Amino acid sequence: MTVINDEWELTEDSLRGRGKISYYEIGADRLTETGNAPYKGELYDWPIQIGQKINFDYQLFVEAFRQALEHFADRYQPAVDVAILEASIDKGSEFDKQKHE
Repeated sequence: MTVINDEWELTEDSLRGRGKISYYEIGADRLTETGNAPYKGELYDWPIQIGQKINFDYQLFVEAFRQALEHFADRYQPAVDVAILEASIDKGSEFDKQKHE
């Protein structure tokens, strides 16, 4: 296991979050999923999902997510599309800001 920051770590086959009230685990083979509506096929699911969670620091997630994408690059399909990644992180950040309003 590799600790990335105060909330996130890499396990043998996942990115695991240790939030304030629960933990979250994202399988290495699922990092670039785009299946959730209303952004199906357009944005990566995980930045948006974590952006909506109250028990995680979003910036710590983004740091960990980027490291996980690099670390597990041979474990997921499709490969990272940088434009989709940045748009997904931006959208997740919008949700995160709404939590603090």
